[in-house]
Amino acid sequence: MAATVALQQVEDHVAGGKTLFSSMHPLYAWAMLHAGWVQNRFVVNAGQTPYERANDRCYSGKICMFGEDVLGYLRVEKGGPKWQHGLWLGKVASGDMHVVGTADGIFLTRSIGRNALPST
Repeated sequence: MAATVALQQVEDHVAGGKTLFSSMHPLYAWAMLHAGWVQNRFVVNAGQTPYERANDRCYSGKICMFGEDVLGYLRVEKGGPKWQHGLWLGKVASGDMHVVGTADGIFLTRSIGRNALPST
């Protein structure tokens, strides 16, 4: 999956296909990272993915659609919110943690909750 395909998917869902994100937008950089991550885990070359060659097993983690609205679990002080809405931007290369982007920045979490997608 190319980064532009991931961005087009978000633009189709949010703006009916209008171009929202230029190559200078931060979301483009996250789409590039996610595209490389997907390539290494799911694209087969010579009978195996790069992940399988490196780890002797198939990738079995859970993923979401790039740019999907999710709830990410935050470790916070007592009385603060534990779950925060954000956009799913991918996973880190090691540790299998989710990257969630918010208006305040990004955070890493092991737990996410998927929100129901509206019917089209």
